[in-house]
Amino acid sequence: MEMRYEDCRGTELNYRVIGDTITITNCMTKSVKADIPMLIEQKKVTRIAKKTFLGCKLLTKVRLPETIQEIGEWAFAFCDHLEEVQLPEKSIVFGQGCFDKCIRLKKLSVYAVDQPDQIDEEQAALLASTVRLLDADYLLDPLNCKNEAWLREYDLRLMTLLTQEDMEGFQKEILCGEEDLNANQDDFLSKRRRYKASLCYFRLFHRVGLSVENQRILEEYLKEHQKGCHDEAAWEYVLMEHGDEKEYYELLLELGCINQSNLEAILDDMGDRHPQIKAFLLQEQQPADDFFSSLLF
Repeated sequence: MEMRYEDCRGTELNYRVIGDTITITNCMTKSVKADIPMLIEQKKVTRIAKKTFLGCKLLTKVRLPETIQEIGEWAFAFCDHLEEVQLPEKSIVFGQGCFDKCIRLKKLSVYAVDQPDQIDEEQAALLASTVRLLDADYLLDPLNCKNEAWLREYDLRLMTLLTQEDMEGFQKEILCGEEDLNANQDDFLSKRRRYKASLCYFRLFHRVGLSVENQRILEEYLKEHQKGCHDEAAWEYVLMEHGDEKEYYELLLELGCINQSNLEAILDDMGDRHPQIKAFLLQEQQPADDFFSSLLF
C-alpha cells in the first residue's frame, strides 16, 4: 500500500514500505526544489521508483539522500527545467533513461557524506554532460567520476562521437519519422556539425583531465568550422545558442578564430543583436599600435 509524505516546502511524496526500506513512487510539488529525506517512518529511503518525477515541470533542483541505492528507469525524464541533482558519493544503480530529455541539466553534483556542502563544480558539469550531451548512461558513476580512468572513458566517448561520419544516423531519423521523406541532408549535416562543435566547446571549458593531444583535436575542429571556413558550424553554434556569452568569444579569440579577416562578417551576422559583445570584439581587434602611430605622424 502506498502512503504519503509531505515536507515543509509543499513537496508530496508517495512511497511504499518494502521490508525495512522506503521506495519513493511518485512526487507532486509546488516548489522548484525537492530535498528527499533520508528517513521516513524511521526507515531508510533507498530507491526512487520508475517514472517517479517524470515530467515534473517546476522542478529545478533535487537532493537525494546518502541512503539512496537505486534510481529507476525514466525517474527524472522530461523534467524540462531540472538544472541540478545532488547525489551521494557512492555506487548507485541508474535505470535506463533516468535523466532522459532533461535539456537544462547542468550539474550532477556529488557530495561526500562527511562534507555534504562541498561540491566539485567541474566534475558536476562533466557528470551531467554524460546524459545531456554524450548519451552515455554507462558513465553515470558518482563514486568514480573523479578518477583518471573515468575521465579517459569520458574522453573516449566524446572523441568517438566527434570522429563519427557526419551523416551517421540520418537514415535512422528518416525511419523514425523525425525527418520527412524529402529530408534535407544539408540541414542534418549542419545540425550534426553544430552538435560536434558543442562537444568541443564544452570540454574546452571543463578541461580537468584533458590530455594535450585531445585538446589539440578539439581546438582544431573549432578552427576548421569557424566563420570564413567551408563549413561554419562552430561559429553558427555560438551565434544561435550563446550569442551573449562572452566566454565563447574569448575562447575563439584565444584560438585565433576571430581575427581581422573575418571580424566584419561576424559583426554582420550579429546584426542589431548582442551590442555588448560587438563592442568587446571591436575593442579586442583594434590594432594595439593605432593610437601610438597617430601620435608619431
